[in-house]
Amino acid sequence: MTGSTFTVTETFATREDPDQATPAPAQATCSFVCPDGGDAAAVRCEHSAFAQSSVVEVALSGGSGLADSIRSSAATLNGGFLEAPPVVFSFRAQDPGPLALSSTSPNGEPGANVSSLSDVRFTFDRALRCETALTRFTLVDESDGSAPVAGTLACTNGTAVGQDVDGTTIVFTPSAPLVVDHTYRATALAGIAAADATVVDGEVMGKLEQDATISFVIAFEDLQIVSTTPSGTSHLAPIGTNLTLQFNQDIAAVSLVPCTPAVQTACNFWINEGSTSDQALAIDLGFVSYDNASFGIVYDPSDAANAPHLKADTLYTVTVLGGVGGVVGTNGVSHLPVDYTFSFRTSSNALIVGLTPDIDEMDVEAWAPICVEFVDAVLVSSLTEGGNQIVLTYEDAFGRTAQVPLDEANPYAIGDKSGLTGNYVCLNVTDAPIPCLAGMRRLLYASLYSVEVSTEVEIASGQRLSSPFAWDFMTRNPPEVAELRVKNSVIDEPLAKGAEDVPVNAAFVIRFAEPMDPVSLDPANIQLVAEGGSTPVAATITPDDPATPRSVMITVAPNLDHLDAGADQGRYALLLLGGSGGLTTGSGNYLESDLLVRFETSPVTHVTFSPPESEITPGIFVPLNSLDRPLHLASVTNETVYATFNGKLLGGIVAQNPLQPLSATYIAVPTYKPNQSQPYQFHSTDQVLDFRGNPVPAIDSVPHTTGNTASSTAITPLRAATYTDVSPRAPTSTTNGDQSFTLTLPIAANQGLRDRFQGTSYYATEPGEPDGTVSLEALGGAGCPDAETRLALKVRHIAGAATHPDRVHIQVARAPYMKADCQYSLKIRQYATANIYDSLSAVTGCNGL
Repeated sequence: MTGSTFTVTETFATREDPDQATPAPAQATCSFVCPDGGDAAAVRCEHSAFAQSSVVEVALSGGSGLADSIRSSAATLNGGFLEAPPVVFSFRAQDPGPLALSSTSPNGEPGANVSSLSDVRFTFDRALRCETALTRFTLVDESDGSAPVAGTLACTNGTAVGQDVDGTTIVFTPSAPLVVDHTYRATALAGIAAADATVVDGEVMGKLEQDATISFVIAFEDLQIVSTTPSGTSHLAPIGTNLTLQFNQDIAAVSLVPCTPAVQTACNFWINEGSTSDQALAIDLGFVSYDNASFGIVYDPSDAANAPHLKADTLYTVTVLGGVGGVVGTNGVSHLPVDYTFSFRTSSNALIVGLTPDIDEMDVEAWAPICVEFVDAVLVSSLTEGGNQIVLTYEDAFGRTAQVPLDEANPYAIGDKSGLTGNYVCLNVTDAPIPCLAGMRRLLYASLYSVEVSTEVEIASGQRLSSPFAWDFMTRNPPEVAELRVKNSVIDEPLAKGAEDVPVNAAFVIRFAEPMDPVSLDPANIQLVAEGGSTPVAATITPDDPATPRSVMITVAPNLDHLDAGADQGRYALLLLGGSGGLTTGSGNYLESDLLVRFETSPVTHVTFSPPESEITPGIFVPLNSLDRPLHLASVTNETVYATFNGKLLGGIVAQNPLQPLSATYIAVPTYKPNQSQPYQFHSTDQVLDFRGNPVPAIDSVPHTTGNTASSTAITPLRAATYTDVSPRAPTSTTNGDQSFTLTLPIAANQGLRDRFQGTSYYATEPGEPDGTVSLEALGGAGCPDAETRLALKVRHIAGAATHPDRVHIQVARAPYMKADCQYSLKIRQYATANIYDSLSAVTGCNGL
């Protein structure tokens, strides 16, 4: 073997420009390595490696030329050569293989404890080209109709995170916490490419070949700190101010480990001087309390167990550790996902050490005390010398500011706090619009209050404030009714003052803005009264939760009276009582005033049947007409409207026409023979509703009788293209058993759905019986069956339900069969009907031929 007997050629296909990659042969310098006497050879090429995903071709020369052919060791001039033409084989060098998913977080296993604050991670077997993943990931909430979840998508290599990081993991971070007990589905879509992916012949090599999907359920809500006091550095905090951190849920108090000299490294809550968190500089948090009602951690620097007050004019940083070793919820699984830190600065005025309410505190109760704690006893005379030296002002919703008067005789109450006598000064607010509660006057709801302490206030040591000190707080919104609604099986809408056309069978729903005291939700405080009457309507009040109700439903039985202006009835009022003893929240706040909502009920809706004046022919339409108001067509069914024949229940269907809401139609299905003189009667029950859901009074028609003949017509639709296909129209086969027709209804133009038949109205009978709805008759002629000779038919329904099939199949059942070159007529009588289904309005309609 020599170098001229073979070539090794490499053709490159580049990742950067796959569409322009043309074969660029590059012949390698290679040689054979043959063991003595062996029948196998190795090709050794003098380069380090073939290019990634290149195509390598090996050609072995054949033929009878001694110098240019591969030959065996026993070759002669007459044989032993490799056959011509040359033998060629090729392979692709180092195909990277498809991208594979290694792991996910959450792992998608049933019963996994997944947090509401979880991100979603898909980790692959090698680095990604991140830009290919940014449009190929979805997270949807399957419990909310597969609604997409908003968030950000990035890649991470374990250190850096970003949209330009070619890491092994894609990370989706939801914009808001996920919902507990909801099921989510995350999908990495096919096409995500690995960093080593290439494109060969237009195909990406090294991509995710098929979608990777996981589903998971949010098992618990993770911990969050929702508010802090102080709220930051915008206001200067007194040196003795309480530090409060409020969580979104109850925490296990034992999991909170404040830093103290004895616990300096294993703690998870500390305060240090400076703008950044530094556990080594943590101050002594000797006593920290936890309020499991408000989910708040409270550190009181003035508590005897703690160090002296914080330093004046100093920046502090607060840290609560998250993750493992951090604070844990009482459910045992909720953690802070990350460490929580914030900073605040103390006031330069060291004489004031505490405030009630706190600086910038929100939702302050209307009867909350307003107090200032000084570092020492206050000289009482300095509080009123030259006028009141601690003043309270408020700003209402219109931006108007006014000073709140204090009690003229005793504007301040002096008390003791933190073991000091006379250092706690509270304001006696007097001029408030609502009488006092528990010895304190109520503040106004939803108002911004400001308190200012002047430099004239003096403490026992003779010191005074170096500058005025002021702080703000905001009172809570008043207890209120968030919404009033009225609902029945047809409507669910707000109940406005002066509402009209309220259904007589409606329930009333009252939704409050906050949990209520269930004891106050009684008939004495929630009343439904007929105008002109003195006794409340008998009603049942049902709270949504017996312990902490947020809403109640009021149901009445029997129904309210219909509106009748002449009889002065149908006018009502819903009354919600406020004030002391009235509707009260769980925290003790009551509605400031009564709420009265007047409304009128609906008038009566009347209906009547309109059978024809003459005798009734089977299949005839019998209208059910409303005399005054539209009907709720979905309530007009075979169960609420029906017919009886000689006292026995008859089969029939009910047609509803959305374009004619004042009427519906009963159609008798001819499952009986004509020529009957017994009476028919039509009935409408009180389950028929008008368009507002009011029950319509039940009626019974007068008896009627049927006609004496059953008419028939050729297949001539009364509406365009009632049948889009009668196939075959002229059967050419005379094979017994293969003579059949299929009736097909059209596709509804506005729905994309096929109309359906009323299957029970299509049936055939034996020859000689005139009452079938389907018949096949000969038309006569030379050599053909006599005119009106009727053939035996078999009718069956195709697809759909038997009562509402998509197609009707009509087959000649037995001899005599249709004869070739003879004329026949397929007839469908006019009381065979089609039942039209409309998916948008969920209303059915019927059309006869």
